[in-house]
Parts: sequence; C-alpha cells; structure tokens
Amino acid sequence: MQIPIDLTTVAEIPVLEAGIHIVRITGAEEKASKSSEYKQVMWHCEVLQPQAFPKWFMWSSLHPNAVFRLKQLATAVGVLHPGDFDTNDIVGREVGVRVSVKENPDNGRLGNNVEEYINVMNVEARA
Repeated sequence: MQIPIDLTTVAEIPVLEAGIHIVRITGAEEKASKSSEYKQVMWHCEVLQPQAFPKWFMWSSLHPNAVFRLKQLATAVGVLHPGDFDTNDIVGREVGVRVSVKENPDNGRLGNNVEEYINVMNVEARA
C-alpha cells in the first residue's frame, strides 16, 4: 500500500533541554496506562519559550499516588477548585514546566520528565 506522505519532512517530537520552559496546553486526551489500571491524561502542548516547538506532550497519571502532579498543574494555571476536575479548564492556558532529561530503559531513547509546574508569572524567579 502506498501512502502519499514524505516521512523525511515530518518533524520529530523534541527532547527539551533540562530547565524551565513555557508551554501552552492545546488539548487533552484520556489514555489507558501501559503499567497501571489507572488512566492518564495526555496533554498536547506547544512549547513557547525559550525555544519554540509546535508539538510536545506531557502526561498526568490518575493513580492516587501520583495525582498530586495534576493538582500542581491545576494550581499553577489557577484553576484548582473543589469538585470534579475538567481538563477543559486547563486547555488553552500557559504554564512553566521544569523538565529533566531521562533515558527510557526499554528502548534507550531520551525523553523528558516534568519535575514541576510553575505559574508563568513566577517563571523568571525560578529560572
């Protein structure tokens, strides 16, 4: 089967340098986890600073021992409130992310790990 796509022109998903970046969250999908019975949220992002990338992804586990990261994200973008959480409250917002670089033990490829979410007004103070 021939597919009319020149794969040499397709951009790679970047591995960001360790440090703080500002991203805009452009979408969210609920996904099954490969390693847990708990689902996760895949956040579609656009990296704005310090170097722009049109496509990048973050993940939030819904496991009870990891959902604190989702709370940190909601707090950083200013949408933490009592009651049910709606990913639409976060889509369209900008947030600072402190990332590290890690090697995937399964395939040896480098990837990013989000260490912290930071309100964009506080990014300069943390850099």
